[in-house]
Amino acid sequence: MAIPQTQHWVHNLSTPQQWRHLFRATLRECTYLPDPIARNYMKNHIISRYRTVSSRSPKAGPQVVHAARNALSVLRRANEGYSRPLEKVLLLSYGRTGRRRHELLAKMLTPEIPNDSKALKELLSRPADFSDGWEPPAIVKNLAASQMQNTVVTAARIRPLIKQLEPPIPKQDSWGKELAQCRKKNIRRQWYNNTLCSLLPPLPEKDLQTLEGLMSGTVPWEPIKRRSSKPQVSPTESSGELFRLLARGA
Repeated sequence: MAIPQTQHWVHNLSTPQQWRHLFRATLRECTYLPDPIARNYMKNHIISRYRTVSSRSPKAGPQVVHAARNALSVLRRANEGYSRPLEKVLLLSYGRTGRRRHELLAKMLTPEIPNDSKALKELLSRPADFSDGWEPPAIVKNLAASQMQNTVVTAARIRPLIKQLEPPIPKQDSWGKELAQCRKKNIRRQWYNNTLCSLLPPLPEKDLQTLEGLMSGTVPWEPIKRRSSKPQVSPTESSGELFRLLARGA
């Protein structure tokens, strides 16, 4: 006789009403975040994630349910003052980790459109990617050099440290011969990918102005008031009412 197995907790979110309740609770926690940039970003991020999942599949799997519950848990603990969850929310919101970091990097690395034929010829005359004579974008080199000199970024260790500003290409291989071109390209590609993985892209001007205003006091800041919960009867009051009921006999 087969032993009946316990129902998996994923079925607790099997109805649209339960998903709606979780979605609203998560958005409510976003409004309680003390940082205005994090408040706006996390709200848009949660809405985007829910829309993506709902359009992908009408029935969510265990991983999706776990991610939704985990997002609510992280936001709640961040609002309660726990340092690790709050740090995670801030790193996501300011593009130090996660999706926004990739979006800021992609925007930063978008190639400029040539304005005239001369600029177009100069662009076409550049060496192919990672071949001899190839150079990374100037903004990548400047940002990498700035991060290496910044002691705060180095001590924070948010991303892997940048150790070299140039790809370490040896002059000879282990047999004393000139390094093959394919090997040089692979070294340049690996160095470039590692450098991009370590970069902290600059924030948009709007976010920088908000931070500057908060530091200077021109942008007002007040703690967010949480929605008041229903009043609960204390044990002493409930016991007193019970005693009076027993004394009256009715």
